[in-house]
Amino acid sequence: MTEQLLCKSLSMLATLYPDAKVSADMLTLYQELLADIPDAILEQAVHEYAKNNKWFPKVSELREIARRLANLADCVGFESAPMIDGLTAKAQELEDKFYDGEFDPWEWEKLADDFNKADRPLRADRTRQREGIYAAYLNIE
Repeated sequence: MTEQLLCKSLSMLATLYPDAKVSADMLTLYQELLADIPDAILEQAVHEYAKNNKWFPKVSELREIARRLANLADCVGFESAPMIDGLTAKAQELEDKFYDGEFDPWEWEKLADDFNKADRPLRADRTRQREGIYAAYLNIE
């Protein structure tokens, strides 16, 4: 998690929860205790928390939501989250390439295999479905 994202997130939360006292010490502690969570997951966790709670979040509450969002409930920390987050980023990159006119079915298949290796079979299946749809659209077998 980057310091910039944390500042943005805590600023948003401070606006939503004006009774909260956000100090520089608190910012430092939150950054230290949330540092192992990938930015995209933390950002989603903060938004989900803000939609569903009345009080400023505790670190443990944000970590719990982030763990669920990352589908890592059985992990103590987020050691494997960067790999999973990297796979999601790769999927987005391949989507962007397709819309820019580039399509490599082997890259899509490799990504699906990587999702399987990361124990994400549903995402692997969805990746292969997308590959099939894009290949059919481009008349590629």
